[in-house]
Amino acid sequence: MKLKNLSVNILLLLTSLYTPLFLFSLYSYFSPKNIIRLEQAREANEMYPQRILAVKKGFMPTFYPAEILKLENSLEKYPIGSLPNTNSYLGNEGYGMITYKTDRFGLRNPDKKWENLYGQSNIFILGDSFAHGACVPAESTIPIHIEKVTKINTINLAMGGNTPYEYMAILKSIVNPIVEISKNINKVIIIFYPNDNIPLYLKKEELLNSASSIVQEEKNKNVIPSKEYINEITSFIETNYPMSRDEIISEIQKKHKISKRRNHQYKQSSLYYILTLYPIREKINILLKNPQTNLTSQSFPKFDTSISKRSILELSNICTNKCKPYIAYIPNSIHWKPDPRAEKYKREIEFLSNSLKIPFIDGSQVIDNRKLSNYAPKGHHLSKKGY
Repeated sequence: MKLKNLSVNILLLLTSLYTPLFLFSLYSYFSPKNIIRLEQAREANEMYPQRILAVKKGFMPTFYPAEILKLENSLEKYPIGSLPNTNSYLGNEGYGMITYKTDRFGLRNPDKKWENLYGQSNIFILGDSFAHGACVPAESTIPIHIEKVTKINTINLAMGGNTPYEYMAILKSIVNPIVEISKNINKVIIIFYPNDNIPLYLKKEELLNSASSIVQEEKNKNVIPSKEYINEITSFIETNYPMSRDEIISEIQKKHKISKRRNHQYKQSSLYYILTLYPIREKINILLKNPQTNLTSQSFPKFDTSISKRSILELSNICTNKCKPYIAYIPNSIHWKPDPRAEKYKREIEFLSNSLKIPFIDGSQVIDNRKLSNYAPKGHHLSKKGY
């Protein structure tokens, strides 16, 4: 009898503990703020058909360096852009499918920006998808806004998915060779985002160690990519990705079918999400994760192995005499991409920037990450207003 009563009491206790957590999980799933459910629906109902339509109109996917480096095959040179001089598409986060034509380096610039580069001052922007301009029209991107204000030729060296590894590769392969020759004043800005706080990546380490200039100067002061780089990146992409219209559409359809099947699996279902208290587990996991860096004025040496630190030091070394360095930070949306580690990471890169006497531009001073209007209507990147 005592054992039965004990079992009942334990069951009641567990039920009383689980029930409020279950109700919270249920509310979380059906909440209009459930990012997972919203993104799954948007991927299935909007992005899939829009990608196919873009391909039918003659646009290619954007081939991101960070994605290229995930392939098993390796390159000799560090990729810094997509296919050069190619009509490409990005995505849709509320402003329609964003399309553009890549420049001679496979980056998001009008190609004429590379003309007469040594005959003028320039601003070089490094960063990830935020600096790249996802997912807004060209006139709403950070480099275009900067150029309108400063009247200085501003070149976008950013790509979606970039990390401090890519920042260092671009500094070594494009920025340094240019500022070494240029007799004009150039500015170089690295724009950081909370997810730049990354661990060691051996494949990227190896490529970065051998990274060297991929630029050539023409007699008219134009800058062009080396033939070796263009041949390698073009050949690599054409070999490892579908290239024809039908092949690309087939690949999009295949990924869509896989995604649909995955969503119908139990572990991807709404029932699993609710019963296993996914939103609560996710919040606990985020809180338990330790950031890759731990820099304070009292513990500076612990930041020595940080990839972020190395990229800032690389910028500082390159711009000792030849250019003016800047570090900027864009805050994450607490609605779309909550991350309790973000504020600490910002303080860490700000501390290092200040210690190296590099001006630090704190985007959170002007972007309130609690306001949805500062971020895209259907995604975690900045809105037109935010940019």
